[in-house]
Amino acid sequence: MNPARALEQRALKIVRTWLADSGELIDDSAGNGPDFRIRYKVGHSAVGEIGWATVQARQEQWNRVLKEPVPQVIALRHGSGSWSAGLTQRALIKRVLAELPALIYDLIATGVERLEIYDGWPRCEISNRARALGVTYIWSANHQGPDEVIYFLPGSGGAIPSEPNLVVDWVEGFLRKLDKMDLSNKMRDFDDLEKHVFVFAGDAADFGIQELLARFKTVLPTREPALRHWVTHLWVMPEWTMLSERGGGLYTRGQGWSYASDPTVGQRSDGPGR
Repeated sequence: MNPARALEQRALKIVRTWLADSGELIDDSAGNGPDFRIRYKVGHSAVGEIGWATVQARQEQWNRVLKEPVPQVIALRHGSGSWSAGLTQRALIKRVLAELPALIYDLIATGVERLEIYDGWPRCEISNRARALGVTYIWSANHQGPDEVIYFLPGSGGAIPSEPNLVVDWVEGFLRKLDKMDLSNKMRDFDDLEKHVFVFAGDAADFGIQELLARFKTVLPTREPALRHWVTHLWVMPEWTMLSERGGGLYTRGQGWSYASDPTVGQRSDGPGR
């Protein structure tokens, strides 16, 4: 399934869990209007839009990788052993699949088992080829292991801050971006009582923001987000977390922040791994 479509379906499951038996959730994500509607049993209704904070180039890399029969693994000729390699965000996967094995064979022939690539160093024929390929390192992992190279796409990491209001700062900045304003503006002229904006914090958000969101069960923001006046609900969920239980935050105008659980724990979209 398309990664963006998979996240839309995950968002709908989260909202449906929150809604329980108080109304009906309608998936309109295939149309040109809001992504979902809610018909409450008490009589009023809601519309909602789903957004994703992601780096497009990284998603395109993963989409290409996941088309392979065995993603992130390239077979090598007999006797090569096991290797690992890191790639930059600009690396073209099709070219890596075609050229990385020959690069490793040349390293084996010259007795080099570890090569690290920086912008200006080292400067030699093999290093220049690796740099042009978008490779950041190549290491020999096991002489007796399976004859293959496992390549890794750029991920993220870092410290986890303790201040939950940093999530509010981040999501405000995300919604102010010119290409994201439509998440709010699309619903402006609808007559529904509630208007929901749902944001997945993906790899365009700092590692710490995603992990703060995952910890909203124990600590919540105290600051109200600055939203367009017609937006009544703001959902902010991490695309990924190291925790076994996954959840995030729901801001309701006039009520503040609450924890929102994610019933899809243990499932993954087709997006990037970490």
